[in-house]
Amino acid sequence: MSKLVVAEIEDAAGANPYSISLSAEQTASSGTVTTVDFTSIPAGTKHITIMLVGISTDGTNDLIIQLGDATGGVETSGYTARECAAGGSATPTADTSGFILDNQHAAAGAADAVINLYLEDSTNHTWVSMGILQSTNTSMVSVSAGAKTLSHALDRVRVTTVATADDFDGGVAAIQFQ
Repeated sequence: MSKLVVAEIEDAAGANPYSISLSAEQTASSGTVTTVDFTSIPAGTKHITIMLVGISTDGTNDLIIQLGDATGGVETSGYTARECAAGGSATPTADTSGFILDNQHAAAGAADAVINLYLEDSTNHTWVSMGILQSTNTSMVSVSAGAKTLSHALDRVRVTTVATADDFDGGVAAIQFQ
């Protein structure tokens, strides 16, 4: 048996299709910021991981992820998303304004989460999500999933809350993309 060892794999354009880029961590603790935006996500991205550590707001609105593109900006409708909390509400909560992460958010609490976004259809710009979140103010873990078709290729991701956005008052967020 033999094995092949290579220093790097390249696609036809000379890029490594397996490299992962990590964004700069963004602090969400100014008390006057209602969104955490990651922009300039490069064309051709097929997988995004959003990481939230100790994320906290001054209100109780549900945490959501929204997607956007250079043509239409952040899209605030048309999501098919559900979240269900183990140790919390047994009934799934649906949302059409974003990928819902937590429907039992409390102003006194914070959350840690990992949300994966996958490009399902590059022609129609359809993304699917799956995520898991643990909340410090309850003994619950939320799981979430959903889908969203954009009008053009994705180039931005937003972390915010439903309806009248709450101000972030703690935590950090970062993304990885590939």
